[in-house]
Amino acid sequence: MIHKFNITENIFHQLKEDVRKKEKEYNSNLVGNIREEYALKDDIEKYEKFIIDKINENNFLLEHFKNIEILKEPQKLVLGNLWVNFQKKNEFNPVHYHSGVFSFILFIQIPFLMSDELKKSPGINSKKNLAGHLQFLQIDPYKTNNILIEDIPVDKTWEGTGLIFRSQLSHCVYPFFSSEDYRITVSGNIFFGN
Repeated sequence: MIHKFNITENIFHQLKEDVRKKEKEYNSNLVGNIREEYALKDDIEKYEKFIIDKINENNFLLEHFKNIEILKEPQKLVLGNLWVNFQKKNEFNPVHYHSGVFSFILFIQIPFLMSDELKKSPGINSKKNLAGHLQFLQIDPYKTNNILIEDIPVDKTWEGTGLIFRSQLSHCVYPFFSSEDYRITVSGNIFFGN
């Protein structure tokens, strides 16, 4: 239940400008072991239609939306919060999930290629080298005590793309080691609204 999409050129350009504001620290609202996390509260309206349209393009996401039977009447989707992470070398985002119905990650800058990252990782000889990876985890309903894991090797080639997923889907971001530059992502949560 993860939908990958391309960010349009005009939205991507605007995002690159807006993330540089660094106005309001958002760390106390997030679980990231990341020093620089900032709210993009003033930019919610600017990106809401783009994100909602991406959800509406995907039948799998829409089916999930239709199966949420806690409201008597249909509700529209709204972008409830928006923030930017400036992740540095050795920082990470532990396993967590979000509030809302859907969440998303927009990849603005990834300062490494995965081939270089895996060579610099302390896990170079490990059976499962996950340096720089994004990982999704969920319980497999068909197997006892089993967790489904999807490892996504996000690197520079992902700049200008995004992912949308169910907000309750647990995920984490492993630290990277091959660059002194920032890994910049914008994230947010979609809620039912009026």
